[in-house]
Amino acid sequence: MKKEKVRRLPVLENGKVIGMLTLKDILKIDPSLYELISENVKINEESEKLDKGTQINARKKEGICEECGSQDVLYNTDGEWVCMTCYNKV
Repeated sequence: MKKEKVRRLPVLENGKVIGMLTLKDILKIDPSLYELISENVKINEESEKLDKGTQINARKKEGICEECGSQDVLYNTDGEWVCMTCYNKV
């Protein structure tokens, strides 16, 4: 439910909705699942942070601008590494 961002599931009986099931309802039935869920959430949050950091680092580095030749922090645009000045010209 967390992974798919589903907050409630309908409970059906003979094709009619008779209630809604939430994560809290599931935890009331089996409280030991709380530890598994919270651990999974922590892992997912850390993974998202790493992915974002990797994406940012993959688009930025120090070096010599391929456009003007200045040494600076460079940004990848269309496969070319350029400084902020040249990046803003694009």
